Amino acid sequence: MGARPFTYEVQRDAWDAGRTEVTLVRRPAAHGFSLRRHSAEAPVVLLRRTFRPLLELKELERYAAELERVARHANEGTLGCFVDTRSHDGIVEVALFDRWFDGDHLRCDELARRTYDAGDEQALVASTEFVAELEDWAQRRNDERAESEAGARAEAEAAQERTLERAAAAEELAGILRTHAG
Repeated sequence: MGARPFTYEVQRDAWDAGRTEVTLVRRPAAHGFSLRRHSAEAPVVLLRRTFRPLLELKELERYAAELERVARHANEGTLGCFVDTRSHDGIVEVALFDRWFDGDHLRCDELARRTYDAGDEQALVASTEFVAELEDWAQRRNDERAESEAGARAEAEAAQERTLERAAAAEELAGILRTHAG
């Protein structure tokens, strides 16, 4: 398995009188030794939730633990669609799994599975073809999911930008009205 292009980590940030934000962040992976600590590509916040620790400590810790599991699977290459191959007692099992985070819990579905007897003359060709088919399927699903998530992030950022613009416009209008009224 080659080097992963990204690393994933969970961060906590306490702010604003008793609020804590828990995020899952994707960063470009560091390759080799570098004196530069940051790459040109900025980290991307993939998931974010804010809690009030005094009232929601149990839920904050559960969510953070679940995001830690998500980050571990992402760093290991077992988040999203992936092919898993295992052998035991002369049998090779090839399976396609889809692991994703639904916002509260990490989920995993088995999409396909076949077993091959290592002693069978046709096993090498058949299993190689099946693995190639599963890898193609996994890549398509992962590409579709990435495109969908990127679109959702862009929409959320645009909505946040509109909210900030409206708040600034409202503050400006209120200032104008205060000037004329007083």
